[in-house]
Amino acid sequence: MKRLYIGDKLKQLRKSKGLTTNEVAEKINVSQSYISRFENNRAVPDIEMLANILEVLGTDIPSFFTDESYSLPPDLMQLIETTKKLPSEERKALNEYLKVRLSFMNETSAAKEKSKVVSLVAESKAQYAEEDIYEIPLVGASAAGSPMSAVGYHEGNFEVPGDWGDFALRVKGDSMEPLIPNKGFVFVRQQEEVNNNEIALVKILGNLEEEVTIKRIRYRDDKVHLISENPEYKPMVYNHEEIKILGKVVKWLSADEGNHYLKENM
Repeated sequence: MKRLYIGDKLKQLRKSKGLTTNEVAEKINVSQSYISRFENNRAVPDIEMLANILEVLGTDIPSFFTDESYSLPPDLMQLIETTKKLPSEERKALNEYLKVRLSFMNETSAAKEKSKVVSLVAESKAQYAEEDIYEIPLVGASAAGSPMSAVGYHEGNFEVPGDWGDFALRVKGDSMEPLIPNKGFVFVRQQEEVNNNEIALVKILGNLEEEVTIKRIRYRDDKVHLISENPEYKPMVYNHEEIKILGKVVKWLSADEGNHYLKENM
């Protein structure tokens, strides 16, 4: 049987309960994009967060891992279940114990079979730890709404993986919600072309002031349609020569999520 990643299994379980990522996020007081990062295997929830998500989905950690894709020894099952009742400092200590326990178990092939999910968590965290981290500038704000004058001042720096883009901007406006939150951050890779249906940072030409906006790009009838995610905003239609693509939006975070990566405020 093919092994499922934690995110894949969370997504399957959520859908079986008829819930959206936004509904799950609201119940545990986090952003929708935070849940999406787990489901898309871009991040691994810690034990406390996993327990909170599973409570919303009507199950618990032992039940979540009791199938052919996952198997944990009974003593670790008990430790994980007990974790939910411990203070945060004791949870950290328990996590360190689990890492040592996993290292010992990996010495035998039989134990390796029993620790699939714990190995997955360890491997995933190691992957993030080994990623090349780069410093990229936060260069102001861009509208997720009507085009606004470009703000180009250097506000600070992010320390993020290199594939997140070349620079970041703050988002002003709700036209790209619920996908991209107002007051959040977008990470942009500089390029002059994007494919149909990709999200881009776009400059509107022909004005005395440079105006930029964040929109999904659709090419139709020899025109460029700038599409909002929020249905309250109508598409904006331009000739190709009336706009310039400044870059592709490759990642976005809520304000709270982005502040974890923001190195400094200037």
